[in-house]
Parts: sequence; structure tokens; C-alpha cells
Amino acid sequence: MSKQPFIYAISDFSNGNIVVRHKLIENDYRMHWHNCCELELILSGRGEQVLNDSTYPLRSGELYMLTPADCHSIHVDEPLDVIGIMFEDKLISQNLYERILTNETLGINLRTNLSGKNFNIVQSLFDALICEDGRKSGEYEFENMYIGHLIDCLIIELLRSLQRGEGVIEKSPIGTAILYLHSHFTENVTLDTLAGVTHLSRNYFSEMFRSYTRRTFKSYLIDLRMKNACRLLANTEMSITDVCFACGFDSFSNFMRTFKSRYGTSPLKFRAENRSDEQLIK
Repeated sequence: MSKQPFIYAISDFSNGNIVVRHKLIENDYRMHWHNCCELELILSGRGEQVLNDSTYPLRSGELYMLTPADCHSIHVDEPLDVIGIMFEDKLISQNLYERILTNETLGINLRTNLSGKNFNIVQSLFDALICEDGRKSGEYEFENMYIGHLIDCLIIELLRSLQRGEGVIEKSPIGTAILYLHSHFTENVTLDTLAGVTHLSRNYFSEMFRSYTRRTFKSYLIDLRMKNACRLLANTEMSITDVCFACGFDSFSNFMRTFKSRYGTSPLKFRAENRSDEQLIK
């Protein structure tokens, strides 16, 4: 397996499970990922984004979504005026999140460029999020419900735009399995578990999963666990042993061997070289 470049994680939440902000990006961001989901709209400016090894221009109308599975970097040519929200994935409707994860698994990046009426609709939804975030009424249940619906609307607008470009994958049993894996990868998840979740036979599910994702169930599960291990190493003071078991490994030696094979270094050295850079979330 080829070695992956070092990337580091960012602790995103400074105020509960939702952060809404209007910001000006003037400096480059090196390659990183987030421990949450993020939706951002570029209002003005010019730059470039590398998202999961693909490069896209950043300009007015660029709308993109990041999940904890994504890594990206930003290069700034002209200061970027950005409006966005960071949030926990539990705020997304399950049906939508299944489609998001399925598309990402198939290598479809969640980004598009909007103009005209579509741009205005999305900007209005972000404006509504900022207004709601500023209310601070203390009615957290209603606030999160309201914000959750606004987030769903933004995601629908993004998926609609992708669908117009024939880039979006529809809901499928594999989407259900992928969502389950992202929610339970720290547990003892087996092929039989996922076959039961999708109501498919073990062999048929295994073939279907590999056909859709071009990976086996086992390799996909290990990938999720390894990415989570990197986040914990970069963002916490947990011991290496605790990180191992927190990510779902039942053997410390297997964890160490898998980590070294994937990243070409030990977890301890990875931690020393990939600490969080807090200035990126200011």
C-alpha cells in the first residue's frame, strides 16, 4: 500500500456542537482535516483548493462540504470572503448523510459552483444560519432543530447541483452500510453485521460492497479506524494504547503493524510531527 502524506487534524468546536462564521481567509491553509462536517460558500476572492487530491478553483459561488473523511488545503491569490458552518454529523438527516458518504466513498467530491438564483438561495440559507446562531435564546432543542433543517436545505441544494452535473449517486443499500460503518467503526463490526443491516445475504453484500466502493469491507473499515487514530494522535493526549482500543482495534501489535504499514512511521512519531495548528480555526 502506498504511503499517504502526513496531514493533521483541527479541533473545530469552540462553542457547543455548531460554529457559524463569516470570515476572511488571507493566508494559505496547509493540508488538514476536520473532526466535524463543514459547509462553506465563497462570496468573493480567488484561490485554489486541493480536496482529496483533486484541485479546484476557489471563486465566488464555490460551495463545498467536508466531512471527517475529507482532507483539503487552500491557497489564496486574493483574500477569500467565506461564510460557513461547522457542525456534528448528527444534525444531518440520515437519508442525506447516507448519500453524502456514498458519493465520497466513490470518489465524488462534494463541491460545485453556483450562480444566479441558486447562489442567492444558498447565501440566504447561510444568512438565516447566522441570524439563528445570534439569537442564543437558550432553547437548544428548537435551535438545533431549526439549524438542522437549514443544514439539510443547504445539502439538498449542493446535491441538486451535483445531480444536474450527473455527479451524484442515489441512495442504495451500500449507502446504508457506509453510514453504519461511519457510526460504529470503533465497535466489533463484521461482514455479517452489515449484511444484516442491509437485509442482504453475506456473499451478495460482500460482492455489492466491493463493486460499489472498489474496496473490500475489511479495507474500508481499517481505513476509517486509521484516520480516526490520526485525529486522536494529533488532537489529544491519549496514550498510544488508548488510541488503539478507542479506534476499534482489539490487538495493540496489530494496530502498530497496520499504522506503520499505512503511514511509514510509528504513532508516536506521527504525533510529534502532526500536532494541531490552532490558528487555522480562528
